Amino acid sequence: MTSRDRQLRAAERSLFVTGAAGLVGRRLLERLDPEAFGEIRLLARREFPLPPRLEGSGRVRRIASDLSRPERYAGALDRDTVVIHLAARTGNARPEEFRRDNVEGTLSLLEAAEAQDVAGLVHVSTIAVHFPETAYYPYAESKREAETLVRDFPCKWTIVRPTMVLGRESPIWDKLAKLAKAPLLVVPGPGATRIQPIHVDDLAGVLLDLAASESFDRGAHDLGGGEVVTVEDLLRRAHRRFHGRGGPAVRTPFQLGVPLLRVVERLSPLPLPVGEGQLSSFLYDGVVRVDGLQERYRDRLRSVEEILDDLIPRRGGRAS
Repeated sequence: MTSRDRQLRAAERSLFVTGAAGLVGRRLLERLDPEAFGEIRLLARREFPLPPRLEGSGRVRRIASDLSRPERYAGALDRDTVVIHLAARTGNARPEEFRRDNVEGTLSLLEAAEAQDVAGLVHVSTIAVHFPETAYYPYAESKREAETLVRDFPCKWTIVRPTMVLGRESPIWDKLAKLAKAPLLVVPGPGATRIQPIHVDDLAGVLLDLAASESFDRGAHDLGGGEVVTVEDLLRRAHRRFHGRGGPAVRTPFQLGVPLLRVVERLSPLPLPVGEGQLSSFLYDGVVRVDGLQERYRDRLRSVEEILDDLIPRRGGRAS
């Protein structure tokens, strides 16, 4: 099928996006050509502004609901619908909340999609499903279980596991930037953990391309940025940009306190500011297992320096 044929085929399809108000969802909509699909249907729990070129398009339909209420969105699915499933609970929450939103919510979507025999599904998971220890990382556990549900989905599908997603509004970048802005750079964990951050816009572009080209191969694929670095290297580069020079760094062996944090998490009536599982990204390598998907988009994936160029704009040759 030629590129022109794929464009014509996509224009006959409707696009259904869950989690449209989230970080990746908003960036995806910024990149979305309203002419690329017959109709664009957006599921989100809350109201959110649309990019100007979508706001003025009669092709966009917003649905205010979460995944647990399929009666509200099932009518927006049909056999000509391509689904990008972004909606997920992230951050720090109770295990039952992760299970409700990421497992049971995904199951509700899959059942509604199967009933309508949708054209295909792009399911967004996480690189954390590869971490060797996830018993105390309910987010990773819930995403792994959701993948199992998708594998049993009878319609066409593909699973994408992004690495650490960086963007100006990403929660993980907010935490890293606070560390890098401090006069004394504090590196969480051993510092030698390898990561392969991906820019949120690069991830959004790949997801849209997969949906438009209907690349549903019933496979699970890792997707990371164009460069592998250590956590300490990333923080040192960011620190240098913020301050215009390098400086000393202190590593914090927080893993020694993980058993205590585990106990506190269990006893606390409310989620802590940071949970044990969220520290996993600083302990376990988060790099891709390269396959055809990573190779296919390799030239479109930004390096760490290119990502930092966006996150820490330079003014007069110095980071602002």
